[in-house]
Amino acid sequence: MNRATDIDPAALVAGLARGDAALAATSPAERRIALVLDGGAPARALAVLRALKAAGYRVAELPGSADELAARLAQSAEPLMCNAYAAYYAGLTPELRGRVEARWGAAEADPGFRPGEVDCGRIEFHALVFGNVAVAAPDAAEGGPPPHRRLALEAWLADSFRAQAVLRLGRERAA
Repeated sequence: MNRATDIDPAALVAGLARGDAALAATSPAERRIALVLDGGAPARALAVLRALKAAGYRVAELPGSADELAARLAQSAEPLMCNAYAAYYAGLTPELRGRVEARWGAAEADPGFRPGEVDCGRIEFHALVFGNVAVAAPDAAEGGPPPHRRLALEAWLADSFRAQAVLRLGRERAA
């Protein structure tokens, strides 16, 4: 199977549960799954969303087409508060933090940073939530360490959305 729409729901579900006892012990309707579109893969993501829904996962309000999904993702701005990001960032290795800061500067310099009026601000990234499934489309980084908004996305997936499994979908290729 090599086309985005050729996804076997049973194989997908088996792959999600393999090797993860906590995930396997959770009913499909309660599992929290994230799809990360590295390089863009809206048709594949929509096919996975439909397969998850068919397999009993709680998936709500699906877009009608891959183009609609891509447009909604491009317009989305999911926030992670800077205090939550700072806690996640502090848990990264000093080497990675040094490389991130050398390449991208402070979090407040990130294009996704939005200052707060009464708080420390937030970092926004492209993500949508469809029930218990999140779909994220990180901005492409030009080599080197990930930018702050990509790290904020990873923090959000782990700590706010609480994804039990993350599927990374790469760039779609013409058949």
